[in-house]
Amino acid sequence: MGEAGDIVAVGSANQSGQANGYVYTFDPVSDSLTKMADLDTRLFSSGYGAAVRPDNAHVAFSHPGVPYVSIYDVTSGSPTKLADPAVLPTTNARGCAYDPSGRFLAVAYGAAPYVIVYEYDGANYVKVDDPDIPPTGSGMGVAFSADGTIMAVSHNTAPYLSIYEVGESINAEGAPYSPHSSRRARGDYRAYGV
Repeated sequence: MGEAGDIVAVGSANQSGQANGYVYTFDPVSDSLTKMADLDTRLFSSGYGAAVRPDNAHVAFSHPGVPYVSIYDVTSGSPTKLADPAVLPTTNARGCAYDPSGRFLAVAYGAAPYVIVYEYDGANYVKVDDPDIPPTGSGMGVAFSADGTIMAVSHNTAPYLSIYEVGESINAEGAPYSPHSSRRARGDYRAYGV
């Protein structure tokens, strides 16, 4: 069962004049969900996917309209849209997920390289290097393992699932190593197996 204040988010079909992304808080005493205020900025189109940062501070929605990913601060109880990342998916985003640390947000979308990963630096979501071997088709969904060492991307072409090992080391300057380096960096996504 969840903890008090845990957040749940869901996207929905875009209906004229209605909200299309919903955020709820969990109350373990009453075993119920309470809807937060509507998003301060509606999603451009239907919400295809939703992800909650593990600390319950941010909620991300993937959707088929520009900017394709929308991220909200929910700490006040009223979802407030954050600035869009500088680099956005280039077409319909179908799924999103935070890694267990809440430091990385991955978004699966319909154009090469089919997945984009952002690192939250405390103020902004900044794109990290693309996987060394991208998925083979349109990204349909994305998930991280419970320990954050594996990222999986589902896609619409064989083999339908690409699995990536997530590296852990950071160089002396605090930046990830090149994706072509023999050492792994947190945020360096390398093909692991299919």
